[in-house]
Amino acid sequence: MYNKIKYGALFVICLVALMQMGRFSGNADEATKKDALSTSNEQIEDMAKLQKLGESHDFVGLEKYAEKLQMMWSKRDWNDYVYMLYKISSAFNSYYFDNDKSYIFANTYANLALSNRTKLSPSMEADLVSLTSHWFVNIQKCPCGKDISKVRNREAELWFHIWKRIEDGIDKQYNPFDPSNITYMNVPPPKEAPFHIPGMSPEVIKDPKVRAEYEAAIQANAKKAQKNNEQIMLRDLKKIFLPRSQKFIIFVYSQLPDDTTGLQKLLNKYVADQTKRKEIMDAVKANLAKAMANKQKSK
Repeated sequence: MYNKIKYGALFVICLVALMQMGRFSGNADEATKKDALSTSNEQIEDMAKLQKLGESHDFVGLEKYAEKLQMMWSKRDWNDYVYMLYKISSAFNSYYFDNDKSYIFANTYANLALSNRTKLSPSMEADLVSLTSHWFVNIQKCPCGKDISKVRNREAELWFHIWKRIEDGIDKQYNPFDPSNITYMNVPPPKEAPFHIPGMSPEVIKDPKVRAEYEAAIQANAKKAQKNNEQIMLRDLKKIFLPRSQKFIIFVYSQLPDDTTGLQKLLNKYVADQTKRKEIMDAVKANLAKAMANKQKSK
């Protein structure tokens, strides 16, 4: 509970700091806010329909509506498009459809969003990767036929990519909970300001030099907040996502046919920790040995 409160408080502080940086952008921001609100309302309506189609198990309707949304949102802001792809993939994954096509559609829409991973936040990439491989939970539903080794390596590479991104992104020398790294909720105004309300707009400061210094302080605080948010997010992903990734990787490579060679290549490329590489490989080999033994017994 303490950690949740701590993370929540830090998030609010950082969010307000980021919002403060944008307070002196002028009328253009008001138009942007209106556009964002309109987009948000549109997203809510589209997601509600996705949910309704899913809950009614209307697979044909969901398939057609998903295609329509993909075409429409592909012409919009990239982040909005990715979020809609995430929701579409989630819809195919979240509701039970008695056909194998649901796995294929879920995978397809998630991979569309993953086509440009450099634009994705680590948390969104992790969420999308989790959606690509739900069919592996039931290996008999694998839409890959005899090409399981090829598909398995391709799917696993997605998990390994975000694994490396998380570990590479963590600044081990940085402590986001150090008091010196915690940002102001609102940057205090300079003493030359006509009044002293934290979070006040720089526009009320007449002296250009003082105003510029105050704006710079707000921007510096926002950058500090952004780094704090990123480092907290990456540490959370390491605690939550990496163990899930390891479990998934061990599971899929424990299925026959044996492809420990392909797994070793991916481990060498993406996992820096040699102890972790060995831990994964040892678990896979042990599971494969059991699978082979069971296969021999069944003959």
